[in-house]
Amino acid sequence: NFIKYINEDIKADRLEIAKFSEVCFEAAKLGDENAINIFNLAAKELSELINLLIKDFKYNNVKVSYIGGVFKSKKFILDPLIKLLDKRCELIPPKYTADIGAAILAMKNID
Repeated sequence: NFIKYINEDIKADRLEIAKFSEVCFEAAKLGDENAINIFNLAAKELSELINLLIKDFKYNNVKVSYIGGVFKSKKFILDPLIKLLDKRCELIPPKYTADIGAAILAMKNID
């Protein structure tokens, strides 16, 4: 299976996994149903995590953002993710790159 291949056979690092995401994106753009299904399953997993995290929030408008290479596939990951998120969530694009965002958070937490 694919997970065994990634974890044991090639002992893939993040860069190898990111390359797979790019190949999957190209296949999805060509209409490959298996590639599209991979993005749908990834969106399902992400939505389950997000929905669990906000389960006890008492807010009605929870802003959720994202970062990472898989999101370069845009509609293939974002459209199913939006459909599966709790209706209280609003998915918003990131304002900054990961490094800038981390620096801003670090600056806010300096005492």
